[in-house]
Amino acid sequence: MLPLPLTLATVFIATLGFLYWYRRSKPKGYKEIPGPIGLPVFGNVLQLGTKMHLQFGRWADKYGEIFQIHLGNRRTVVVSDPRMVKEIFTNDPAFTGRAIFEGFEAYPNEPLGIASIEGEMWEVHRRFLLRQLRDFGFGKSSMEELVQEEVKETIAHLKKFQGKPIKNLKQMLQISVLNSLWTITANKRFNHDDPVVLKMMSDLQMILEEMMKKAIVLFVPIMRYIMPSIKLFDQLKAEGLKFYIDAVDSHKSTYQEDNLRDFIDAYLKEMKAQSNNPSSMFYGDKAERQLHVILGDVMFAGNDTTATTITWAIMYVTKFINIQQRIQKEILEVTGNARPVSLSDRLK
Repeated sequence: MLPLPLTLATVFIATLGFLYWYRRSKPKGYKEIPGPIGLPVFGNVLQLGTKMHLQFGRWADKYGEIFQIHLGNRRTVVVSDPRMVKEIFTNDPAFTGRAIFEGFEAYPNEPLGIASIEGEMWEVHRRFLLRQLRDFGFGKSSMEELVQEEVKETIAHLKKFQGKPIKNLKQMLQISVLNSLWTITANKRFNHDDPVVLKMMSDLQMILEEMMKKAIVLFVPIMRYIMPSIKLFDQLKAEGLKFYIDAVDSHKSTYQEDNLRDFIDAYLKEMKAQSNNPSSMFYGDKAERQLHVILGDVMFAGNDTTATTITWAIMYVTKFINIQQRIQKEILEVTGNARPVSLSDRLK
């Protein structure tokens, strides 16, 4: 082991060398974006605190509407002007890229899916996903019927509590949202007391919690080897991946080209059509792995956000009775409590 003075000197020289290289590596005419000074390795991660939006606001006040921070070794530009953000994401596809976080991929060192990739694969699969989901009812009246059916099931399940406290409202809503998505994705729905889906929703929540607790690992990947609890995340991730693999394998064993039941069947058909085209995004084993991860993205990204929003809406109207009464009055005026609320009622 090196003596402490020699160790400190080595670190100091290495830091100076890095700073020299960093300054020389900038292109000619490069204009530095202002921003806070960070720490070696960690950057500004430790300065964010638990309420990042407040820290971003303070930095915007100090450095302007556009500033830069470093999240670990990732140079990140922050835009805090709403009009500028809208313009950026509306008009320029260059800003649609996604960061890839080491160790959080479903398949190691292979970014796949829709939510965490960019470039041609993202464009091709995003178009395919949206087109097929629409063909199977997403955004159409048939989808509204699915949602209304899930609302009926959820209400029936809530009535079982008979005035008792409901401790798992969000999980209940997650299952309802999942059924609406999974019916057109995999032609299957789950009962609210199905142990498989209950565990899956519990695991999903644990994954989100682990990601929030260990967010530093996203930006300083080496920390995953220091924080043993990250193994729980890896375990849950593997179990979730198995669920999607099993869903695809089940479809492969019952696939009929003239009877496409859902998105998985449509994807398998495209894979068969491109089986002799190595340049296709739907070719070979990689395409099948891509399908596994897309299923995870549909469940993960579409499920939790929707269920969380509905949960907060219910909590809000529970706390503010006057708002609840206004909603009830409007529903009564429009439907007479004789039928479910529908999308067409928005115009009334």
